Amino acid sequence: MHHLRQGEFLGHISQRFDTQQGLALIETVYHTQVYQGPHAHHNSHLTLFLQGGTFERRKHFNQAVTPGHLLFYYSGELHQNLNTQFPSKNLNLDISADFFAQQELSEARLEQAIHQNPYCRAILLRMYKEAQWMDPSSAESITSLAHQLVEPSSGRFSQKRPAWVNQLRDLLRDTWSQTPCLREIGNELKLNPITISKQFPRYFGCTLSEYSRRLKVGRAIARIRQPAVSLTALAYECGFADQSHFIRVFKEQTGFLPQEFQKF
Repeated sequence: MHHLRQGEFLGHISQRFDTQQGLALIETVYHTQVYQGPHAHHNSHLTLFLQGGTFERRKHFNQAVTPGHLLFYYSGELHQNLNTQFPSKNLNLDISADFFAQQELSEARLEQAIHQNPYCRAILLRMYKEAQWMDPSSAESITSLAHQLVEPSSGRFSQKRPAWVNQLRDLLRDTWSQTPCLREIGNELKLNPITISKQFPRYFGCTLSEYSRRLKVGRAIARIRQPAVSLTALAYECGFADQSHFIRVFKEQTGFLPQEFQKF
């Protein structure tokens, strides 16, 4: 068993940006075989898999991980990475215990949020883009973006939530490539469309249309770095009106142009 120090990963760290506020963005690449035994990290972290893949083994699940997967790791959680492909590349958000304490967050709340928030992948990419600019406001911007990982899944919104909210979230995820229609959603949930329109921002932190676009971009992030992917085909596959609409929304949410992200 191997315990990694704060901010340490098994792969080669190609880039690192520390906010000095308990968050660090760390890009790791894997070109050769690394330790495959059980290991744990000092801090909790989020990992967005960008290239290659691995087989993730943990106490409660085993999973093949491919580009676009986003996983959360608790501090000290044992896991193994087997059969890693070369090259592989990951983007990690390393989160210290001090950050959790200062922000009055818990690891469990963050883990729950990333399963509910389709925007998380795009947020991590926006953080990375901020880190590349390296201007005086980058650290504050990254910290601010970190708050969006857990809102509105935290606080009072998660405590008193009507049953239709979870039903609607599941429905939107199942029909992610379609353009949502309030009337059809209302019929499906047996709910007044006006109620959905008024209450949606309260429980989802954005409008219905924006949430739909976040789902589509999340899917695009998972597909865009696969070999021989046409941006035009991907735009239609993910439910965008055309390639220009896809490019505009992708850039707005991630900070990257799709072509730029493909090469990153």
